[in-house]
Amino acid sequence: MMNILVITPLYYIEGRPQLFHDTSAIHYLIRPWAEKHQVLVLDIYFESLRKIMRYASAEERRFRKGYSYTVDGVPVALIEVMKPYKQGSRITDHEKKRVKSFIEKVTAERAFDPDIIVAHLPTTVINVVKEIFPNIRKMAVLHTTDRQNWYRRTSETAAVRQTFDAFYARSEDLRFFFEQQQLSGLSAEIIYSGGKKAAHALERTDHNIGIMYAGKLIPRKHVDVIIEALATIRDRYAFHLEIYGDGVERSRLEQLAEDRLYPGSYSFMGMVDHEAVLSAMTKNDFFVMVSEDESFGLTYVEAMVNGCIPIGSVGEGIDGIIQHGVNGYLTRANSITGLAEQFEECFRLQGEEKERLLVRMEESASKYSEESAGMHYLEIIEKEYEMTSREERSGYAES
Repeated sequence: MMNILVITPLYYIEGRPQLFHDTSAIHYLIRPWAEKHQVLVLDIYFESLRKIMRYASAEERRFRKGYSYTVDGVPVALIEVMKPYKQGSRITDHEKKRVKSFIEKVTAERAFDPDIIVAHLPTTVINVVKEIFPNIRKMAVLHTTDRQNWYRRTSETAAVRQTFDAFYARSEDLRFFFEQQQLSGLSAEIIYSGGKKAAHALERTDHNIGIMYAGKLIPRKHVDVIIEALATIRDRYAFHLEIYGDGVERSRLEQLAEDRLYPGSYSFMGMVDHEAVLSAMTKNDFFVMVSEDESFGLTYVEAMVNGCIPIGSVGEGIDGIIQHGVNGYLTRANSITGLAEQFEECFRLQGEEKERLLVRMEESASKYSEESAGMHYLEIIEKEYEMTSREERSGYAES
């Protein structure tokens, strides 16, 4: 049994609706580990300076100091830090002392001595990770944010290179980028996310082609491209578009759909729970998300697992998992014409050709199921731990 310490700025947040909950993908990967090993997650939550007045509340100040909870058997300790002005998510020297003390306190209270440390988005947390548990093997999991930060923060990039013993990327595209940076210790293996199967499948209530999107309604997701692409072919196909999620673009997108699509051919579903999105995938024909700057894109995999053909962005994190024309489709992220043409190809899909694609998609789904992905990730960590031989570990303890 290992003690695995995970440090991440992205994780499932329990009981704090006022905090921005971006994704639970890392939690879904980690939760199977708790059945076999001792796991502790340290969530370093970055808060914007624009929301500093939130700490006028005594309760919020108490939470800011750090608190703990358990979700699906995984203990989590969350501490809030302020993002420095116009610098994105990074830990300043002032915040570093506070976060380091919190980590020391949490691990000491739990008598948790890590055997290995796994850091997601290492460029955001490096200023703390480089100063804790110096003799323990450290493994970094690289996301899109790390690629964006690589040239912006040269001192922290150098520290990332020096601190971690091994590096793994969240997609083939990211791995290729870091390979070009000659990053020593970069593995060829990818840490991908797994998709969950819906607890309840839904049946179609009409004969229209079912299309859905699920995610944040923000500019880089290009939901407007979906609407505009469908508008160009609205006279040739009977379809219904379901849009799940919320965000700053919602009002504009609702107006755009009203202007460009026929009444009754679209629905804005708002924010719903995760299970409702999975169930929706079982009744729709296609899941489409032509976003940019995606490390992986868990919802594409969830679509495959639930029998919904995915349409994603070429050159983004899902490229490689989705193989164009084999188990889904890829198109340019911000091209109305390209997506419209892809829709037409998809809508004409039928007979043996469609059956072959669905069979391949089902094969992919078994590989990228939630359980398979989590165990694949754990096997990587177990191999990394074994690379530190018993003699080396003994030597570390004496140093």
